Amino acid sequence: SHAERETKEVAHALKQEKKKELQDAIDSFLVHREAFATELAAKFSINVEKARELLNRAFGVKKMQSENMWNALVSRCGKELNEDCSEGNRYSLAEIQTIVREEKENGLHDDVDQEKLCKELKDSREVKSKGARSSNLAASVDYNGTARRITTE
Repeated sequence: SHAERETKEVAHALKQEKKKELQDAIDSFLVHREAFATELAAKFSINVEKARELLNRAFGVKKMQSENMWNALVSRCGKELNEDCSEGNRYSLAEIQTIVREEKENGLHDDVDQEKLCKELKDSREVKSKGARSSNLAASVDYNGTARRITTE
């Protein structure tokens, strides 16, 4: 009926208004947080990026581990070591890390191109997060997760 439709429209308008107020409050907070990070950087003579990182840590904000030389070396070494291994005979992460640590101590990784290695790791992570899934199990986990998010929204 006409009254129900008007009630729904009013409820929708109120919901949109609250949503906008929430977004405005969040935006305001982010602006103040950025200003505070700049203040901290100036006051304690640190990089603004470092101040942001410390603030994010205080708020429990954690991004994915960034690409660094250690992660890139471990990733490349793991791929090389496990390339010809069967499923049950692969090296564990701890074993790969030990091998990389020993190789690094012996100076075997001194001449590697750090930027290239980190870029390869970043590209590999992007393919893993956005690429097609290789197994039915992975696809079903993706499907179930998507369905769960849809039902909770």
